[in-house]
Amino acid sequence: MTNLSIKTLSAPGCGALSFADVEHSQSIGEAVFIAMNRFKVVPGSQADFEQVWTTRDTHLRDVPGFITFHLLRGPDREDHTLYSSHSIWRSRVDFEAWTRSEAFRRAHSDAGSNKPLYLGHPEFEGFEVIQTVEGAAPPT
Repeated sequence: MTNLSIKTLSAPGCGALSFADVEHSQSIGEAVFIAMNRFKVVPGSQADFEQVWTTRDTHLRDVPGFITFHLLRGPDREDHTLYSSHSIWRSRVDFEAWTRSEAFRRAHSDAGSNKPLYLGHPEFEGFEVIQTVEGAAPPT
């Protein structure tokens, strides 16, 4: 059976946003769920917003079904910079179980104190993976 491999590589020059190497394989026939929250960060608050995320304990590493997490910085707009938290889960069921867990409560215990850093509420988007296309393996 064909396997879906998800690999996160450390990115030189990204400082605190570098990620350790993580690899996970899963059969394509199995469900994969991507959970994203979009944040509109107030101009001048980008460094503080990134520090909140990169210095907190996510409590995710040992959560059943968790695969990987990315904090993404998007385009600058006139009134905000777009950010997204992007996590990949083995299934929607695993993600939803995490949202009801003690690990979720601990990871989000200070979330309200960061409200002045962004406009409005975070916008959640959840996606079931329908198709994955992988690049060719690098030559060895």
